[in-house]
Amino acid sequence: MHKGALALSDPATVRSRPHSPPRLGPVLRVQQTPDSFAVQPDTVVIGVGGQSSLVGRTFDRRGFLIPGRAVAWLSLDPFIATVD
Repeated sequence: MHKGALALSDPATVRSRPHSPPRLGPVLRVQQTPDSFAVQPDTVVIGVGGQSSLVGRTFDRRGFLIPGRAVAWLSLDPFIATVD
C-alpha cells in the first residue's frame, strides 16, 4: 500500500457506542484528522478502452484508518482517462 500526503481542512468524526442501548452508557466521540492517503493497488496498467477499480483509504497521523471517509476521484486529463 502506498501512502501519500493529504491536506484536508475538516476533521472526520468517529462515534463509538457501547453494546447496550445509548441511554445506559456514554457516547465516545473521537476526532481524527486526515494525514495520509493510500490507494490500492498502488500500480495499475490500463490498455486503451480498458478500465480498473481503485480503493482509496484515509489515515490519521498515527496511521489509523479513518472509516467511512469519502474519497473523490478525478482525472487531470479527461482526454486520456475519465473517472465515474
